[in-house]
Amino acid sequence: MYVDRLQISNPGGLFGGVTPDNLGQPGVSTSRNQLLSTFLEDMQYSGGGTVAENRGTGIAVMRSATADALMPPPEFSNTLTHFTVTFHKRKVTATETHETAYEQVSRLLQERVSWSTTELKEATGLSRTAVQKSLNQLLREGAAEVTEPLRSPRQRYRKTR
Repeated sequence: MYVDRLQISNPGGLFGGVTPDNLGQPGVSTSRNQLLSTFLEDMQYSGGGTVAENRGTGIAVMRSATADALMPPPEFSNTLTHFTVTFHKRKVTATETHETAYEQVSRLLQERVSWSTTELKEATGLSRTAVQKSLNQLLREGAAEVTEPLRSPRQRYRKTR
């Protein structure tokens, strides 16, 4: 697992007639251990459903699921010793916006008379450090002020403008 992608690697390259060019095409599927594949296909979970479907639809399912999640399609790499699939992190679309910690804290300060650091942490889901950094920036800018003496355990913050 990396910051920008998830890579899953299996020992052994593609098998039989499956190549990177025909990977995921209908009717193109093979199994290294047909006995094990059949066994897993016949085995049922206690709640219903098979352990493995053994129909060669996994690649199509991956492609469909990544498209539905607005992710780039999976990338496949094949060598004699390994087969690897890479799922890249989803890019944020132009219509999506993500508030920064500073923006979240600033917006919340406008919604109530005052907030404690703990209340801001719980309301935003941010870390205490992220909330405190945002509050410190707002204090420096004069957009927020403290309601108690510095270092007070009952410290609260409020907007000034």
